[in-house]
Amino acid sequence: MLKLLGSKEFESEMVLEGSWGHRDLGPAKNEMRFYVDNGRTFIEWEVNFPDGDQDVEHIGLWFDNEGYLIDYDGIMGYLPTQAADLIEGIKTTETMYKFYVNRKEYCQ
Repeated sequence: MLKLLGSKEFESEMVLEGSWGHRDLGPAKNEMRFYVDNGRTFIEWEVNFPDGDQDVEHIGLWFDNEGYLIDYDGIMGYLPTQAADLIEGIKTTETMYKFYVNRKEYCQ
């Protein structure tokens, strides 16, 4: 069963990157929502641009039994710091532990 554990809203400058280089997309309003669904954890990242365009990405998250992030599946080489802030702000009653992120390993 899908359960929302927490969310975070923020504004940021967005950049599209690829093997061809990068392109500035400008400012955007963002919302990240941290979910658990039958033991699977992920962040749904909604990006809303001023012109009305919207993009939604999903970041799969894997934690060990103590709540430490051990891997993620996302759209970039590093986990966004806003995602780490959201993850570390969660304390669930189901698991009775906090989630932790090794920022040196997973964030820029």
